[in-house]
Amino acid sequence: MKKAALALIEHDGKFLCISRKESPSKIGLIGGKVEKMESLETALVREVKEEVGLNIDSVKPIFSEVVEDFEVHTFLVSVKSLRDLKPEKGYRLFWLSEHELISKSKWPDYNLKVMKSWNKIKP
Repeated sequence: MKKAALALIEHDGKFLCISRKESPSKIGLIGGKVEKMESLETALVREVKEEVGLNIDSVKPIFSEVVEDFEVHTFLVSVKSLRDLKPEKGYRLFWLSEHELISKSKWPDYNLKVMKSWNKIKP
């Protein structure tokens, strides 16, 4: 089964989301497919750097589930600095509230479960 790694990056009560090049109206968490011979964490670091230019400081797994034909893993991500935030060409970035992340995303049911997990562990 294919795997995907997603980053939950929170700042001031909002979550960093992105619209995909191929589907600009669909908004989701930063991340993507895990390549062959790549760990979930390595894929997450690569995807975050490619999509938004950020360097990851630490990751903590918070939720996993099969969605469509993907085994999706979401990690709480701490970044070294938001000053380097710059979306890859063709992408748009959004800081969304918990409610917006659930209601505006491609996978609202999955994100609802992610937010429940986040609320159990949030600092």
